[in-house]
Amino acid sequence: MGDLAFGSMAGYALAKMKFRGRGLILTLVIALMSMPVEAILLPLYIEMAKLGWVNTMAGLAIPFMMNCFSIYMFYSYFLDIPDSLLEAAAIDGCGPIRTFFQIVLPLAKTVFATVFILDFVARWNDFMCIFNYYRNRKKNCTACRTNFLWNPTNSLWCNYGCINLGISSYADYVYFYAEVLCRRYCFTELKDRRI
Repeated sequence: MGDLAFGSMAGYALAKMKFRGRGLILTLVIALMSMPVEAILLPLYIEMAKLGWVNTMAGLAIPFMMNCFSIYMFYSYFLDIPDSLLEAAAIDGCGPIRTFFQIVLPLAKTVFATVFILDFVARWNDFMCIFNYYRNRKKNCTACRTNFLWNPTNSLWCNYGCINLGISSYADYVYFYAEVLCRRYCFTELKDRRI
């Protein structure tokens, strides 16, 4: 959820607000998208150990609250929102914060659903960070628990299958919900919209 909140604000600021260094920040976001997680694994672990976040839920949540890919997704979506809509909101007396929350966010439901699904799948499959930063097996996430069950000599194959069936039903629900949102909210049209 933090990725949706902070990523949308950063993407909106980069797309619609004029400030010094905006191009440099956007270049940095695009450059950081190409950096693999393995390159920052050890420095991030050292910082988390200094902060006392190893084996805590804060260590799993806080470092991953911002994602360069989601910032860029929001940025590219907000570029397509016409400036005339924002100018009309300013004429009606909306400030930048109210414009963002009452005008722009209701139009961005599809990109929120897309970023949520991509972030959900990325965090679900992120075994490497969880195994390095969070070694408490009693409080592990569901995906890690199913991975611990997977063992060729394990006799719990029935339990493993039932757990995977439950997990896939959650993933199917998230996918179906996003598809419904995309179908429902893909009809906004304005006069000066670029095609």
